[in-house]
Amino acid sequence: MKLEDFCRWCNAECCKTLILKEDENIFGIRCGLLLFPEEVSVLKRYRPGLEVYPLDGFGYGKTVRVVATYQLPYNVCPFLKNNRCTIYENRPTACRAYPLVLRMWVVPSLETQYGELHLTSLLKAVVDFESRCPFSRWIREIVGTKYLLTKEDVKRLGIEEEVNAVGKIVNYLRDHIMRWDAHFRYDLLTHKWVRLR
Repeated sequence: MKLEDFCRWCNAECCKTLILKEDENIFGIRCGLLLFPEEVSVLKRYRPGLEVYPLDGFGYGKTVRVVATYQLPYNVCPFLKNNRCTIYENRPTACRAYPLVLRMWVVPSLETQYGELHLTSLLKAVVDFESRCPFSRWIREIVGTKYLLTKEDVKRLGIEEEVNAVGKIVNYLRDHIMRWDAHFRYDLLTHKWVRLR
């Protein structure tokens, strides 16, 4: 079986729960579907007046200097009709990556500065299968606790496009993380930036 087989009979739960609840996300931040800047323009052509908020911001100290990604503030995708995507050919990269998701968490770290040890934090990330998706649950049964899929696994499961899309997201965020010393996320609940590192 492949992902497309599951999608045919699914009732689009992935498109009806776009906002991650606080307990499902890093730091209790409420976030929507990730969008690249160029995707915002495309989506607004389909739906003028579409609400979009920032998601990932980068900068120095406590100041956001650059907004790198944006997010939809809707729990149900505004492009979903009769359990089908009305913009499937132009869907965002995060949709193309699904059911692969990027999980992030912060871990304490010791760092030496001027000969002294300082407690800091590191942002860690891992690509994972979204547990709400029936395909993901099926894969967990097949693959078990194996964390790395081989190229053969990816091809057999028919998730090449998803792997490429999540790779694009990872590389884009990594490039920003390497350039800036502070990474922020915009919380849809409080409408405030939260510093991740």
